[in-house]
Order: sequence, then C-alpha cells, then structure tokens
Amino acid sequence: GRLPSVGSGTDLASLAEVTLRSDTTGGKAEGGKQRRKGKGGKDAPPTNVIRRLLSMQNKGDAWYLFAGAVGTLLVSAFWPSIGVLFAQLLTTPFTPNPDEVASQGAFWGALFMISFPICLVSSLLQSGGLGVAAEHLTRNLRSHSVSKWLT
Repeated sequence: GRLPSVGSGTDLASLAEVTLRSDTTGGKAEGGKQRRKGKGGKDAPPTNVIRRLLSMQNKGDAWYLFAGAVGTLLVSAFWPSIGVLFAQLLTTPFTPNPDEVASQGAFWGALFMISFPICLVSSLLQSGGLGVAAEHLTRNLRSHSVSKWLT
C-alpha cells in the first residue's frame, strides 16, 4: 500500500505496521526457499553452532581460552572492588584526627598502587588470550570458507 505522508496525522504505530506489512516475505528466504520454523513460528537457530566453531578452533588454543577466561574473571572482579576502594577513600578527609587522615591516605594510595598492576596483568590476560584464540578461529573460518568457495 501507499505510505501516509508525514503531515497527515498518522501515528508512528500505524506507520510501522504499514511498513512491516509491506516488508514481510511470507516465510520465504532469499531465492524462494522456505525457512525453517521453530517454536512460536520464529526462525529456528542453526543446530550445533558452538560445537562446529569449537571443532574449527586450533587444538592448542584451550590454554589461550583459559587465560582469557581467568583474565575476564579478574577484570570483572577488579572494577567493583575499585568502586568500593574509592568510596572508602572519599571518607578519609572527613576523619577528625589529621594524623589519621595522613595515615589513611597513605594506606588507600598504596592499595590503589597495588591494584592497578593487577588490573594491567588481568587485562593483558583477557585481551591477549581471547584475542589470539579469536584470530586463530577467524583464520580457520576464512580458510575453510575460501576452500569451500573455490571447490
């Protein structure tokens, strides 16, 4: 059908309905092939995708994936702990004893100085481990795709 003009007083919901109705393909994908239907009429996801991707991963990449997972756990634990440390640091200037302010400031400063190398190492583990494994998987997928395309 014809789309209504902008100034005709039609609301966005009816405009979206007209657009969606005109874009439907009747359950057929490109090339006229019928799409598989899953529960509720939605397209079913391909089966065993994760298993196929893991089979294309290099055998030695398990250590990279493990290092990336450990780095991810450390990084995800680091930032909330930094929030708690920072909240505690903000209460330091409000202590009544000036000597205690200096000692607490030195303590929280030392804790921050210790925590940032830990963040650096865990970020390197995360990005390095997952990055190397992802590069190997991408290379294997591309070579497999090109070999299938050429044969």
